[in-house]
Amino acid sequence: MSQPIGLNWQLSSYSGWGGLGLHLALRLLATGRALPVPVHRPDLSLGPVERRLIQPALEAHAMLAAKLAPAQAADPAAVFTLSIPIIHALGNDFVYHGRLRGATNLGLIFFENTAFSPAGLARGRAFDLIVAGSRWNAARLEALGIASVRMCWQGIDPTVFHPAPRAGFLADRFVVFSGGKLEHRKGQDIALAAFRAFRQRHPEALLL
Repeated sequence: MSQPIGLNWQLSSYSGWGGLGLHLALRLLATGRALPVPVHRPDLSLGPVERRLIQPALEAHAMLAAKLAPAQAADPAAVFTLSIPIIHALGNDFVYHGRLRGATNLGLIFFENTAFSPAGLARGRAFDLIVAGSRWNAARLEALGIASVRMCWQGIDPTVFHPAPRAGFLADRFVVFSGGKLEHRKGQDIALAAFRAFRQRHPEALLL
């Protein structure tokens, strides 16, 4: 029997966190050892194949939502503890959707603001394990005395991203791609400064 694992953030086709949750759920299902249970109602735009693959997680969400709805309506501020492990998405200062706790609680964090408050550090230390999305994040948390920290990089779906024949577009240019929103955390200012120096030596370079 697959082990249910709660995912305490919204699976979505429209955000980075949402995409991470979707692909994490798909990989957990593919192992056959875990059943991802989205805590929040997913907001997904999927093709028929992905929709079929993710269906067990959607059904698990519906069952959990129906079970919790009466209690949450009776006491909107209450914190509920489930009998399954839960993975929580954490923001700066360990902020997260805190109305649900699990039998075991794992925090998944990506942060750029190192100004942690005493209350935030207390929230962080309450997790059984923190998984950081970069070496820098992991090192900062360990320096702050967060004992149970592991680093895990995000991967890719090799069925989508894989070597393929060259299309021949912009064949006369050296193309550099920098993805992500225009925000401090994505380091676009660093990418622009590096590209400026690179283009001085390679004028055929093109930044996308």
